[in-house]
Amino acid sequence: MVARLTPLVAVAASAQELFLSKQLTDVPQSFSIHVVHKPNDEHSVQAKEVLRVAFCKKFNVMPCIVDESAAATSLHLSDDLVVSVPMDAFQSVLAFFQQHRVARLNPPAVVDLDLAVHPNTGSGDDDYALSIWAGEHHPIDMNAVYRLHGHKLAAATRTSDDDLWAYTCSYDAGGEGVWVDLCGPAAQGDYALNTTCRSEPVGAHLHLYYWSTDESDSKAKDVFTELATKEFGLSPEICHDDYGHEQPHNATCWLGGPSKPPSALEKPTGGSFVTGHFSIYMINEDVGKVMSWVLQNNVASVLGKELDYVLHPVYGCNFADHQMWSLHKGDVPNNLAGIEEEGGWTGSEAPRLDPFGSTVKGAQCDCEPEAQEYSLHLLYDPRNATLIAEKDELFQQLKQQFSSVSLVKDTPLSFLDHGSPFLAGQVHMKTETPFQALEWLALHRGSVDALLVPHTCCGDLVDYSQHAIWLGRQWPLNTEALAIEGGAVSAKGGEMKEVLQNDFVLYALYASANSWQSAAAESFATALAKEFGLQRKGCTTSKAVEPSYSSLCMMDETTAPSAEEAMATAYVGAYLPQADAARVLSWAMTHRGADVNGYQVDLFLAPLTADSQIDFTSRSMRAGTKWPLHEVALR
Repeated sequence: MVARLTPLVAVAASAQELFLSKQLTDVPQSFSIHVVHKPNDEHSVQAKEVLRVAFCKKFNVMPCIVDESAAATSLHLSDDLVVSVPMDAFQSVLAFFQQHRVARLNPPAVVDLDLAVHPNTGSGDDDYALSIWAGEHHPIDMNAVYRLHGHKLAAATRTSDDDLWAYTCSYDAGGEGVWVDLCGPAAQGDYALNTTCRSEPVGAHLHLYYWSTDESDSKAKDVFTELATKEFGLSPEICHDDYGHEQPHNATCWLGGPSKPPSALEKPTGGSFVTGHFSIYMINEDVGKVMSWVLQNNVASVLGKELDYVLHPVYGCNFADHQMWSLHKGDVPNNLAGIEEEGGWTGSEAPRLDPFGSTVKGAQCDCEPEAQEYSLHLLYDPRNATLIAEKDELFQQLKQQFSSVSLVKDTPLSFLDHGSPFLAGQVHMKTETPFQALEWLALHRGSVDALLVPHTCCGDLVDYSQHAIWLGRQWPLNTEALAIEGGAVSAKGGEMKEVLQNDFVLYALYASANSWQSAAAESFATALAKEFGLQRKGCTTSKAVEPSYSSLCMMDETTAPSAEEAMATAYVGAYLPQADAARVLSWAMTHRGADVNGYQVDLFLAPLTADSQIDFTSRSMRAGTKWPLHEVALR
């Protein structure tokens, strides 16, 4: 029997007509693919140069230099390294960059590169705002920042290889226990360099995420489904992946898993996703057309709310396709434990390709982390005169409020400094009252982002990558500039005695489908209760988004939050009175990382000022994944 799409949830006719009338159907002539490197990391510079040459050779772009006068309908370099891609070449060029941005397929590079991809509609910076990303998500156009000062750095040499499992053609086929060659000669394909994955993709998957507990998500899913079905003439019949996750199909279609559960094979735990999803399979010829429409119409004015998604090519290697070669919209991560298992990983801890595990660089510490001092950073776009003035005014106000705040350095073009962990503009400060300053910034920062870093015996690499907390947008760092070894800090620090102006709620967040992160969250919660003498679930009487308790306590824990709760993903909650907030947060920051728990636990912190919509959004602080919130609960 043929499976069909779930019937649409009824949407009011007037609202539906409004959404339908606002969809954008103009097809752009071209796309831009931004390859984002880190000029103050010589390995990254080398990787970018190697990829540039490989691209030009692959697609016969000669001379291999920036051509600002080229027509929009021609394939050319529009910046270093930004490629302008005409519609008819979009799928093949995009697939090349999705695969070859990874160092393994870009020898002799030793580091991966980031991507940002958007249609060229003639709207300037608004086009970049439509971008989907791969690798790390840069909140601004860094290649435009780099144009403020151009230079090249010397390249370095290479490399070790522990990742064969991730680049081996996947076998998780549909229940018969028979090998199905999805990649090599039997599938009429050739292997990509250093892999047994295909060298050319056989289509692409678009996996769109929604939270079934969020009414606005569900409505956006329904509107998207109706619009896409009509726009591309999709059948309601679902294409099933009966021969593994990376099975090719003959036409663009709505995509589903195996038509029958696996019988001879053990089903992997957790699956590939951390929340509800619906998917489209695209043949190569349709990728440009479909993604052009998605990029322009996955907006609130059309759907009521943007949906997060992942776009990945089908090269036949499940983990690499989903994680290494994918593009993302939004912040919802893959279920890394699930795709690792499905991709062939059998280790007892997360592999080094898992960015949240304990085997990645910067996730190891041989001492008990405790903050001795703090650095506070303000991040800004050095191209934007308004933001620069806002940053300057904010810094002056901060110094007036807190006499202990002192300026270390204001660096507009951090990427020129080999010793800087930053790429764009940043103000570096020291402060003896870090949490009072952070609380004040939460209420007054405007459009300026902030990062608070505790300095511990673990060293700057661990402190900036595992222990720091963000206020506002999170910016990628140049981790090559950070010291691996611990600095000159004493072995033991005094208890944090700052008293804040507001009470706070702290949530340790995790993906319940990710077995690595679930275990880490349990470790964190157990340690939190022990450190502060608390009872798990000791205060659960208040169901308010902004509760009020008389003392420090641990609140509810759940793996499946309801729509009435602010958090959309699994969590362990704690209530922090103003007198306790600083010392608890100081401990939580230095104990959330993979260096302590074996895997990162994500943190969410919000001040309680009786305005939950602002407290839980622009005033909130985060470490790790930026998980979505239940918007209805905040109203």
